[in-house]
Amino acid sequence: MLDSGATDIFIPREIADTLSLKLQNPDTADSWTGEFKIWQSNTGIVVGKGSQTFRKILPCTVPDKERENQEVVFGRSFFKFFEITFNENKKTTKLKKIN
Repeated sequence: MLDSGATDIFIPREIADTLSLKLQNPDTADSWTGEFKIWQSNTGIVVGKGSQTFRKILPCTVPDKERENQEVVFGRSFFKFFEITFNENKKTTKLKKIN
């Protein structure tokens, strides 16, 4: 999910464990559900369409506990590599890589 209100890339713990991400620098974060423990890590991101591919290792945040219906969230740390156009009427999102 793309979330312009999120600062970082957020990866649920179950996915982070499956990817064997190295969790480091424990901290706490607040959300509307309350305070929770988080870890910092890095993950490989690959986004592509046709011959255009974006590949980069980026920092991510991983929550300590699994919550129901968590999704991978791409926040502003991901956005800075793209010009992003949201078209609400057409229900489309376009990513144009910034060179």
